[in-house]
Amino acid sequence: MAVRTDLLKVGLVGTGTISRAHLPVCQLAPDRVRLAAVCDIRAAVARRGVHVPLETPMAVSIDECCQIPEATGQARVTFMVAQQLRRVPSCMAFRRCIQAGELG
Repeated sequence: MAVRTDLLKVGLVGTGTISRAHLPVCQLAPDRVRLAAVCDIRAAVARRGVHVPLETPMAVSIDECCQIPEATGQARVTFMVAQQLRRVPSCMAFRRCIQAGELG
């Protein structure tokens, strides 16, 4: 069997709830997309030169949040946090409360 080099290879890092939404999407275009790897996040992901996109929340503590950009910066890979809920009305109201000094 020949290996296809024109496929977009996707790696899913993290197997939490959101993976149930991402996994089926990879199967929508099997002629163009190949799920190449699935794992739970470890610092070795960045050290291997793999770019790191994360869904929110990015971590469970401030210390963990600080470690991620440090590790990806040392590895010289791209790091991004997807803020897909930022336009949801409840999130926008929460942000207004923070900006007004009522929270945070």
